[in-house]
Amino acid sequence: MVLPAVDTTVDVGGGKPPTWLRQVANGGPRYPVEQRNARVQGEVRVSYAVDTTGKIIRGTAEVVAESHRAFSQSVCEFLRTARYAPVALDGKPQIVRVTNHRFLFETR
Repeated sequence: MVLPAVDTTVDVGGGKPPTWLRQVANGGPRYPVEQRNARVQGEVRVSYAVDTTGKIIRGTAEVVAESHRAFSQSVCEFLRTARYAPVALDGKPQIVRVTNHRFLFETR
């Protein structure tokens, strides 16, 4: 698969993406039942590209760090349907590469 060129890259340093990359659908990854019941906490860091319509570009999601495989699987499932508001700079639609996006799994 040939991936499109990226217009903008944002390294979120393990935090949340900037406000201009705003998620508009599909709340977040599901906490795996077995890990929740066992009160296992953890995190996953991923990199991915968002196209000009706000969808994650298939084949661009990559887990860069994980504390548990079940958490990574949940994040990858979430990214398949996640949607962001399209990004435009100076009126031109942008393909955005997001790196080091951290998803936390915490019991309360």
